[in-house]
Amino acid sequence: MFDIPFDSYFVFVILVGVGVAVGLWWFLKKTKYGHIVRAAVFSREMVSALGIRIPRIYTGVFVLGVFIAGLAGAVQAPVGSITLGMDMAVVVQAFCVVVIGGFGSLLGTFMGAMIVGEVYSFSILFWPQGALVLIFVVTAFTLIVRPWGLFGTPMRT
Repeated sequence: MFDIPFDSYFVFVILVGVGVAVGLWWFLKKTKYGHIVRAAVFSREMVSALGIRIPRIYTGVFVLGVFIAGLAGAVQAPVGSITLGMDMAVVVQAFCVVVIGGFGSLLGTFMGAMIVGEVYSFSILFWPQGALVLIFVVTAFTLIVRPWGLFGTPMRT
């Protein structure tokens, strides 16, 4: 790409990520089960009153999350080495992505991932020791300006 060698596996990783994001969006917005999941998140009592089993819905969402996490691990495994404790940096970054984007917002999560990725990449280039610190600075700034995230909505009390 632009006379720079680029591994084709990274293109595959990007395409898998886009495919999972589009598939998850389609599932939540266009299917009956996705509507039920979104309704259960918003009002558990109302969905339960309609006769839908909430534990079954939550179990299905958990299984879907485990599947996506397993797919992510399988796709990431050829890129780097598999070691104990390699999840810590990913968990911290994922937490910051969700906080920056806003809870319950797929678009916010996407934008949060782009922000965290860019901040992390450029901070590794200019200040490698403080790369993770800068992600927390951006997260703290976002929480000060918009406590519910960039695309989130204020929580009900």
